[in-house]
Amino acid sequence: MTKKRKKSRPWRRVRDAITIKLIRFADFLVPRFSFETVQRFGGLLGWIGGRVPSEKRARARANLEIAFPPEEHSEAFRTSILKDSFASTGKVFFESIWIPSWKEKDDWRVRYADNGNWEKALTMAREQNRGIVLYSAHLGAWELFTGYLPRVIDIPCMGIAAEPKIPQLEEMLRNRREHSGGKIVYRGEAGVAAMRHLRSGGLLAMLVDHNLRGHGVAVPIFGRPAHTILGPARLALQSNAVVVTMFALRDGFGRLRIECDEPIDLPKYEKDREQRFRQEAWLAKEYTTRIEAAVRRHPGQYLWMHRRWYERSDTLPLPADL
Repeated sequence: MTKKRKKSRPWRRVRDAITIKLIRFADFLVPRFSFETVQRFGGLLGWIGGRVPSEKRARARANLEIAFPPEEHSEAFRTSILKDSFASTGKVFFESIWIPSWKEKDDWRVRYADNGNWEKALTMAREQNRGIVLYSAHLGAWELFTGYLPRVIDIPCMGIAAEPKIPQLEEMLRNRREHSGGKIVYRGEAGVAAMRHLRSGGLLAMLVDHNLRGHGVAVPIFGRPAHTILGPARLALQSNAVVVTMFALRDGFGRLRIECDEPIDLPKYEKDREQRFRQEAWLAKEYTTRIEAAVRRHPGQYLWMHRRWYERSDTLPLPADL
């Protein structure tokens, strides 16, 4: 059951009311333009927003200094990534509104990296009657997964998402994300539904690069330990799913390139609690390492403003031999 939200302050209610009107107006207007125009406009607004001093801009700059330290990279290099990152964030917002307009005639816009990894994962899932866990990150056009994949593969799709901060937008966002036939469940309520979905042979997509509340381990990313929850790894191991890391990258205006890594070979899930923890921590480290590699390849398409290295009290150390 969804937790009741605390009553907001008057200025927050006013802010939320304005936000709702703006998003509904964008929902009406954006689908009337081409995908290229939508990306250009979103990128321009994001770029402008990134030039305004703010807490998110300061946090993104601090994160970039961790990932690309001054002793190894120039300030100009980090500033360029910062500008591209804010432009990318603007594109994501408008892409998420436009994607329900995606039709079969638009499929030419997407191409897959020519390595056969995605086909291999699909073949394994079908032949072995297993579900698929798709780990991804806030990198590139990540909303594509809920808007595109359910239409082009013959496997039921489910995505795990954060519950909207403004409850009045919940129905609109859900309808948008489920437009192509996939299903959305919210964090905190997804466990049982996600497990049933995987055990019935479905595909479960989730973004696993953020620092979320919950039982986790300190997994290194860009050389610094960061709290990484173990729930996503536990779902994959318990369900014996085929596991891949996959990213939807922009490849110029109006075009997208999907990069899929080699499927991760999972061990048999142990009964011993300590061994289970080790397996979960290993898998969390594995997919985090792959996410870091993808972000290094495309740093300007990553959402750098998140508090990735925020310290939490319930973070356990990563086993030394992993």
